[in-house]
Amino acid sequence: MGAALEFIADYFKNVIQGTSPLVRSYRYIRLTQTNRHAFWDNVVAAYYTMEGKGANGIRGADFYKLLQMLCSDFPVEIISAVLAILEKKPEQLVPFDEFAAGINACLLYEEFFEHAEVVFHSLDTAGDGNIHKERFFDALSLTVIENERTRKDPGMPTPAEFQAWVANVDCVQDQ
Repeated sequence: MGAALEFIADYFKNVIQGTSPLVRSYRYIRLTQTNRHAFWDNVVAAYYTMEGKGANGIRGADFYKLLQMLCSDFPVEIISAVLAILEKKPEQLVPFDEFAAGINACLLYEEFFEHAEVVFHSLDTAGDGNIHKERFFDALSLTVIENERTRKDPGMPTPAEFQAWVANVDCVQDQ
């Protein structure tokens, strides 16, 4: 019952004080699980909340801010890669299909990082945060291959994508 009261209190606080379109859009995306039908309805709502009246898209700068909020704990290289793929200047408008693709990419990376964290912790038997890089990548590769076979998690990269990523990783130190 406490969570329900907190939600209602937060709702009325936001109604009275108001929030920015950026924060409202972030909440639309974060407050629904990605496997729910309502999630894509919320992505549409997030887009139109940021778009404003009479516009034909959202400003690239605003979209970048939203992606940075969604990916705040990602490695800098990942968010930079997502932004580079979009090739939008801050003043350019981002249409809905690019908006949805960027949001989807960030959330898929997030799911993959969650899987990687589970694998890391399962290998860190000493609990000291140190594991062998090759052992980690081998275990993660097995997870990726199993997912390819079952297609259980669309957030997981294909084995080829994973191998390309591993070949370019230089931020993990060998133990």
